[in-house]
Amino acid sequence: MTGALFGELPFLKHDSMVSLCVYSPDGETIAAGLYNGKVIMYSTSNWETLWISKHCGAVKSMMYSPNGIQIASGSFDHTVRLWDVQTGEPIHTLKGHGGWVRNIAYSPQGDWIASGSDDKTVKLWDVESGECRHTLVGHTLVVSGVIYSPMGTQVASRSIDKTVRIWDVETGDCLHVLEGHFTSITSHAYSPKGDQLASASTGLFATLRLWDMATGECRHNLTVHGYILFVTYSPNGNQLASAGYGEVRLWDVDRGVCLHVLKGHAREVQCVAYSSQGDLVASAGVDGLVRVCDAVSGVCRQTLMGDSETVTSVMFSPKENRLASSSLDTTVRLWDIVVGASQHISSGHFASVLHAKCSPRGDNIATYSRDRTLLIWDVETGTCRHVFRGAKEMSSVEYSPQGDQIATGGWDTIIQLWNIESGACIRILWGHINGILTIAYSPQGDQLASGSYDKTIRLWDVKSGECRHVLMGHSNFVFDVVYSPNGNRLLSCSADRTVRIWNVEAGSCMHNLVGQSDAVCSAVCSPQNDTAAFTYKDGTTRVWDVETGKCRHTFPDHRVVAYSPRGYQIASGGKDGSVKVWDTKSGDCLWTFIGHLDLVRKIVYSARGDLVVSASDDKSVRLWSVTSGQCRGVIQDFLDRVTSIAWTEVSGRIASGSNDGSVEVRDTESGDCLWIFTGHRDLVNEIVYSPREDLVASASNDRSVRLWNVTSGQCRAVIQDFQDEVTRIDWTEASGVSYLVAGCNDGVVGAWQVLLDGGRCDVSLKWMANKGELDVKDATIQDAQGLSHLDRKLLKQRGAVGEPTQRLRTDSAPAKGRQEGVHDDICGIQTQGFINHSGRRSCFGIWFV
Repeated sequence: MTGALFGELPFLKHDSMVSLCVYSPDGETIAAGLYNGKVIMYSTSNWETLWISKHCGAVKSMMYSPNGIQIASGSFDHTVRLWDVQTGEPIHTLKGHGGWVRNIAYSPQGDWIASGSDDKTVKLWDVESGECRHTLVGHTLVVSGVIYSPMGTQVASRSIDKTVRIWDVETGDCLHVLEGHFTSITSHAYSPKGDQLASASTGLFATLRLWDMATGECRHNLTVHGYILFVTYSPNGNQLASAGYGEVRLWDVDRGVCLHVLKGHAREVQCVAYSSQGDLVASAGVDGLVRVCDAVSGVCRQTLMGDSETVTSVMFSPKENRLASSSLDTTVRLWDIVVGASQHISSGHFASVLHAKCSPRGDNIATYSRDRTLLIWDVETGTCRHVFRGAKEMSSVEYSPQGDQIATGGWDTIIQLWNIESGACIRILWGHINGILTIAYSPQGDQLASGSYDKTIRLWDVKSGECRHVLMGHSNFVFDVVYSPNGNRLLSCSADRTVRIWNVEAGSCMHNLVGQSDAVCSAVCSPQNDTAAFTYKDGTTRVWDVETGKCRHTFPDHRVVAYSPRGYQIASGGKDGSVKVWDTKSGDCLWTFIGHLDLVRKIVYSARGDLVVSASDDKSVRLWSVTSGQCRGVIQDFLDRVTSIAWTEVSGRIASGSNDGSVEVRDTESGDCLWIFTGHRDLVNEIVYSPREDLVASASNDRSVRLWNVTSGQCRAVIQDFQDEVTRIDWTEASGVSYLVAGCNDGVVGAWQVLLDGGRCDVSLKWMANKGELDVKDATIQDAQGLSHLDRKLLKQRGAVGEPTQRLRTDSAPAKGRQEGVHDDICGIQTQGFINHSGRRSCFGIWFV
C-alpha cells in the first residue's frame, strides 16, 4: 500500500482542474466545480457520485442554499444555474450577464441570489421564479465578488476599480461607496453580526480595512503582508484571518491588533477557513500544503500534504472533524482532523534525493529532492519536523553556522530564512529579479550572500532581512559565491568568465580578476585568507592574491585543487595525470608527481598536511609525501575508475570506492593495502568514516549500504532496506549515539542507529520516510475489525493487495495482543507494528507469516 497519510480519507479524482469544493449545510454531501464546466455531487457517507451536471464554461463559484435543497453555480458561460441537490436536475438557468460570472451568493433566507460579473454589474435574482429583480450599476470595472449581509438587507460587491459598494436589496440603491484602497480589492467579508465589513487589497500599497456599516467610515486601516489575497471572520466575529505571501495573520477586530502570524507556507496563501467552533483555522495556497492551526495559540496542529499543485479552496465539514481541499492537480482531498492531529507528517520525498546535509549541531538533517521539497528530520526520532516547499525548484540550501537557521533560494527569485526549531519562515528576502543560483552564510552567520541569474550579488542582514549591498559588475549570471574564512571578503564566479573579490563591509569591488580564457567553475579560499584558487572550464586553475587582485599562479590543464590545512601549499591535478604541489607565496613548484596515466579527479590533503591523496580515471589512487616527494603507495587493484575517497583524521587510513563495487582501505604511512572489501554488486557512490573512525560505510547502486570494520576487515552489517540506488550517506552523533543517514534515488530517507559492543555490531532502523508508506517485508495485517467503507476505499486507492477474507488463524486460543472472540476480516497489506487508528473503530493485529 503506497502513499497513504495518517488522517487521509479517499480522494476524489477528476478529469479537469478543480476550481472549488463546498460542503452542504448538513455535511451530508459535497459538491466540486471543475474547469471543464462540470458540477459533481458526492455523498459524504461513502463518497459515491450522486450526479454530474455541466455548464458550457469553467465553474468559478458555487453555493448551497441555506436549507440545503438547492445548489447554485456561476460560470464563465455567463450564466448562473440552480440545481436540485437530490437529483441534479436543473431548476433555473439565470441569463442576462454579458460577461463571466465570477461570484454568487444566496441571501440568508434563501429567496434571492446575487451574482457579480465581468460586465461590471451585480444582478439580484428571485430564486422561485428565476427572474432578475435588480441590475445594480455603478462599478467601472470587473465585479470580482458579492456577499449578503447576515440579515439579508444589504449586498456588498467588490471590484478591481478599488471600491466596495453597499446596496439596498429592496430598492437597489447604492448606500455606501467604500473608497480608500490604492490597488485592486481581492477579498471582502461581513462580520457575523453585520456591523463591520473587512476588505483587502493587493500590490505595493496593500491594506486591510475594517469598515463601520452604519456610517460607511473606516475603523481601522491595517498595512500588512505586502499583499492580501483572502479575508474571513471567525464564527463569533471576534477574530479576523487575512492571508498573504507565506503567512496568515489573525487579528483582534475591535482593537485592530495582530494576535498571531502563522508562518509555514512557502508561497501565496489563497484560501482560509475557520472550523464551526472557531478553534481551528485552515490555510492553503500555491505551495500545495494545507496547514491547520490553533486559532487561540497560533500553534500549527497539522500539515497535510498530498496536493501537487495549487490548492484552490479549503473548508471544514459542518459535522464531524473533517476537512476538504480542492486543487489544480484535479483532485478533491478529504482529511480526518482528529486522526493525526498530534502526529507529524513523515511521508518523505516523492522523487530523487539530491542533497543530504547534517546540521552543524548534528541533531537534525536536511534533505532536498527533485520533488521541490526540503525536509528537516530529527536524527533521534526520525520525525519529519518541517516541510519547506517551493513553487519552483530550489537551487541552493544552506545551514547557518550556528545551525539554528536554514536558508533556501531558487528559481522563484526569493530567499527564505527558516527557523529550525519552529519551522516558521522568519524572513523572505526580496530583490533579485531572476532565479537564484547560489547562497552562502558568512562565517559569523550574521550575513548572507546570494548570486543570481540577474547578474547581481546581494548581501543581506540576517537579523533584519535588509539588503546591505547590491554588488553589480558581472555581465552574466553569478553561479557561485564564497566568503573568506574571516568573513571580510567575498569571492564571486560568473559565466562572464570573470572572478570578482568584494569588500564585504564597503560593498565595493576590490578586484576584477581578468585573464581567464573560459567560464569559472569553482572557487576556494586559502585558510589564511590571502589567496583564492579558481578553476575554469578550459581546464586551467588560477591562484589570485585577494588583496592586490593579481594572478599569482596559473596551472595549465590543472582544474582540481586543494589547499593544505595551513594554507602554505596548494596541490593541483591535471588532465595529463600529473599532480603538482606549489608554494602559495613564492609560486614555486615544490613537487611534480608523475604516476597517473589519466585525468586526476580528486585531491585530498591529510589532516597533518604531510600527505596528498589523488584519485584518477586510470583506476588508481596514489599517496604522495609532500616532504620527501616520494610516492608512498599505489592502489591499482580497481577494475574501474575510483568514484569516492575518504580519509580518517586519526588513524591515517584512506578508503576508496570504485565503479566495480569494491572498497579498499590503505595505510597512509606504509602505503600497504589493509583490506579489500567485496560485496557490492554495482558502483560505490559514496564512502564515509564513522565519527570514531572504527567503521567505514559504503553506499552503492546495488541498493545497499555496507558497514566495514577497518581493524578486522569484516563486513559488520548490510543494510538492504532500499528500493532504489543509495546516492548519499553521512554519519552524525546525537546524545552520544552514532547514526548513519542515507538518501536514495527514489526519495527515501532513513537513519540507522549503530552500536558497537565488544565483538557485536548492532544496526537498527531508527526511522525511514518511505514516501508515506508503512512498509515491511514478510508481514501481513490480519483480523482487521470494523473496516468502514471509507477505509476500504482508501486502501483500494492506495494499492492494497487482495480482498478481505476470512481470518487465517484457526486455533481456539486468542493470539497475544488480540482481543478474544474477534472474528473479522483479513486484508493483505504489508506493514509492521501495532496501529491504533484513533478516532475510528478500526483495530489491526499483526502476525508474521
